[in-house]
Amino acid sequence: NNFVINANQHQTRIAPFDRKEHLPPGIRLWIGDPIARWDGDTLVVDSTNFAGKTRMAIGGDFYSPDARVIERFTMLASTTIRWPLTIDHPEVFTRPWTMTLAIIES
Repeated sequence: NNFVINANQHQTRIAPFDRKEHLPPGIRLWIGDPIARWDGDTLVVDSTNFAGKTRMAIGGDFYSPDARVIERFTMLASTTIRWPLTIDHPEVFTRPWTMTLAIIES
């Protein structure tokens, strides 16, 4: 099973539910290697193995290929999803940091 994400910036990612481990470190993908799982009613997408060719461009403009990004998608209403995104990257940031966005469909 897979989860397809097309949340912003016209990027589409496929996050598999059936994998528990990321690809080997030598395999780098343009927008990372996402793995999906459920935590209660929240969809968690854990991404690693970035190619180092993209930018966040929504607040955290820099990360290197070694970043780990954890996204949590929670439905708040039929047209609103809460979307906190945590970047963990000890070589770049002194500690993990989180930005929270809302996806609102009108």
